[in-house]
Amino acid sequence: MHSFKQVESNRLGFTDKDRGNSRHDWACQYLSTGCRGFHIVRAIVPKVTPWDSSFSNSKVRRHCEDLTWYRPWHEWEIYPHQGFGQRTKPRLAGFADLVIPYQAVWRSEWDDDQETDRKPTEQSGRVLVEVKIGPVPIGDILRQVKFYRSTILGHDEWGNGWGVSSSYRWDFAVVTAYPLQAEDRKVLTDHKLHHFQLGQQFEDYCATRKEEVPVNEALEI
Repeated sequence: MHSFKQVESNRLGFTDKDRGNSRHDWACQYLSTGCRGFHIVRAIVPKVTPWDSSFSNSKVRRHCEDLTWYRPWHEWEIYPHQGFGQRTKPRLAGFADLVIPYQAVWRSEWDDDQETDRKPTEQSGRVLVEVKIGPVPIGDILRQVKFYRSTILGHDEWGNGWGVSSSYRWDFAVVTAYPLQAEDRKVLTDHKLHHFQLGQQFEDYCATRKEEVPVNEALEI
């Protein structure tokens, strides 16, 4: 159990204006139903990566041959990476609204290689999703998600920092219930944050949830 003051993101001023808003909870549940989580992953993970020559004299690109997503985790606890031999429990950095785990299968293609059917490799990945129901200044979103990213990975979006502390590929997305101005979306893109907007299907989902009658299926004690 963590008190409000023990969470690092709250101490830094990243207060959640959607706290206590049922639509925020419904949005997280909505994104966990059907194939919506997969649509987010599929939009982020490329089918073919650009040619890259940073690791060898030859150029290589990767083809995503298979992509499997798993049910998202709600209110995922974010802790900073602990170095080897560190025994003290770190301060809780915050809670991610959703984390979508997935598994990708990649086949590498080399520009100087006639043989392109080399053994595929598997990669585990996670997409951290921050949900915003009410309008929030774009700077607040940037500071919060960039703080989560540097806490998880140990570096910023350009690799500046003290090293990678995760064996997973991490991507970061922002889902809003309202449209963003073009310049605000560009700011998110420039900082490698993916934006998605909830639409009419989400409004229909909320209308259905409002009409739901609580069913007492719990064991009475």
